[in-house]
Amino acid sequence: MAWHQTDLRPNTAGYFFNKLIYPNVKGEPADEKLVNEQWKQSMKAFKAIENYFLKDRPFIAGEEISIADLLGVCEIVQVGSVNVDFAKDYPVMKAWIQRVRNETNPNFDEVHKILYKIGKITDPSKL
Repeated sequence: MAWHQTDLRPNTAGYFFNKLIYPNVKGEPADEKLVNEQWKQSMKAFKAIENYFLKDRPFIAGEEISIADLLGVCEIVQVGSVNVDFAKDYPVMKAWIQRVRNETNPNFDEVHKILYKIGKITDPSKL
């Protein structure tokens, strides 16, 4: 859980905010240097999810969904609002997102419908 707060969240949420929200609210272009660094760090986090956290199990804490999965997926799905192909190079992570979504639907889609609406997500099953 600490990794979520120190590595995943600052970069994925920062990328989402600085690339999509800030420019729309302020009417100013995104700081591309900052956005690119947050994207780079997000990709490192995605690799850690694939190669460490989900290496040999379906969910972060083991065989069953936990709060760790909910927190992680919710941060990551924000990125899909900006870059719909964000998970194309991370098949393990992509499958995990769908497992979490399937385990928690219809609530998952209800909670995330604003992200689907403001972003580029037209088919949540392809996250």
